[in-house]
This record gives sequence, structure tokens and C-alpha cells, in this order.
Amino acid sequence: MPTHEIKQAVFSAVSETFEAMIFTQIAPAYLSDIGYTSPEPTVENTEAQRSDSVESAFDIPIFYQPFINLIAPKKVSFSMIFPTDLAISITKNLYGWTAENDPPENQIQDSLTEIINTVAGKLMTILLDD
Repeated sequence: MPTHEIKQAVFSAVSETFEAMIFTQIAPAYLSDIGYTSPEPTVENTEAQRSDSVESAFDIPIFYQPFINLIAPKKVSFSMIFPTDLAISITKNLYGWTAENDPPENQIQDSLTEIINTVAGKLMTILLDD
């Protein structure tokens, strides 16, 4: 299967999932390669790490990366990368979170796992139908 068809299938699966589960539309990003996912050190985020805050910068995830291992029809791993603010927003939308504070860590992980399971299922359906 050509790469552009796989990219279109991934976009369709993610788009359908986000629209159905968290009522959010997405737009494609035209990047040739995503590559390295950690942010480049900038003045803003290096200063934030030096703050006198009780929480260490290492305690706060910058990204969440849930993954799923598929075993059939082919053995493959599928993952998605979510910045923390998007992960929190997804969780709030998915659970109808109305509290001022952010959802607990386990709920964020659960919501992203549910999203990736649904995306992977839709992706397999699209690819196997072709």
C-alpha cells in the first residue's frame, strides 16, 4: 500500500475518533517527518526547570505517548504523542470534567488509552477494507 494512502487512513481514523469521542475536529499537518519529539531547550523552559517549585520538571510530563501492540493481521505497534495540555483537554472532554482542577493522572492515561484503542480499531478497519 502506498505511503500516501496509509497517511490518509491514519488521518481519517484519528479525525473520526476525535469528532465522535471528544467532539473536536482536527486538521492535517503537512510535515515531511515528525522526528525528535522533545522540545528544543529554550529560555522559557530552561528557566521553568530552575524555579524553586516543589515539583521537579521531571515530575511533569511534557508528552504522553500511549501505544498499542497489534498482533493480527500483522504484528505492529501504533502510538500517538499528545502534549500535556491536549491530553488534559481530551480527558476533560471525554469525561465531561467540570471541576477547576485537572483530572488525575490515571484518568488522563485511561482516556488516552481509550482514544488510541479506538483509533487503531478504525485504522485497521479502513486498511483491511481496501
